[in-house]
Amino acid sequence: MTQLGKENGKINSQPLAFIYGFLTVILWLATIILGALGITAIRETVIALFVQFVVGDRTAAYFWGAGVAWVNWVVFSLAIVLVVFTIFSGEYHLKHYRTPQSKRLFKSTLAVELAILGLSYAIQAAVAAT
Repeated sequence: MTQLGKENGKINSQPLAFIYGFLTVILWLATIILGALGITAIRETVIALFVQFVVGDRTAAYFWGAGVAWVNWVVFSLAIVLVVFTIFSGEYHLKHYRTPQSKRLFKSTLAVELAILGLSYAIQAAVAAT
C-alpha cells in the first residue's frame, strides 16, 4: 500500500512537487490579483484626495472630469509596473523554486500589497470623514 509521496518506504517527491508547484501558481495569481486591487485602491484614493483638497465640492467633481484625466496615466504607469513585476516574479520563482528566496519574495510582495490596500482604504476613510 502506498501513501501520498511514499513508495516502498522511499519518499517519492513527484506528488509533493506537483502540490508545491500548484500552490506556487495559486500564490503567484493571488499576488497579481492583489496588485490589480492595489492599483484600483490607489486610483480611488488619488481621486478622493483630489476632490477633497483641489475641487472642494464632491458633486462638482463628477462634472469636472478633465481635472482627473491625469489619473488614467497614473493607473497606466502602475499597470506597466505590475506587468513587469509579474513577469520578473514568475521568472524568479521558476529559477528559485522551493527555496527560502522564493518564500521571502512571496512574503514581501504580499506584505507590500496588503499595506498599499490598507493605507489606501484608511486614507479614503479619513477623507470621507472630513
